[in-house]
Amino acid sequence: MIYAIDIEDKRYHEDRRIKIFQGSQNDSAFLEKIALKIGQIHVIIDDGSHINEHAITSFRTLFPYLADGGIYVIEDINTSYYPDYGGNS
Repeated sequence: MIYAIDIEDKRYHEDRRIKIFQGSQNDSAFLEKIALKIGQIHVIIDDGSHINEHAITSFRTLFPYLADGGIYVIEDINTSYYPDYGGNS
């Protein structure tokens, strides 16, 4: 089963094995609610806003739901150095 989260309504992409939730990756209460519905997660891929604060919120909230031996990937971490995304050198 594939679960996705997007700030925009992308439910038109849903299928038998794809469930899409609409909300912010920077909303820990929303993420917690989704994680409790899903249960243990085996792979998490964060390809969200690329804003540092958002990636950190997602990681802190979702990592405890990652299965033993699971994989947590954060894409485009180079933005952590860009001031426009809340980063610096």
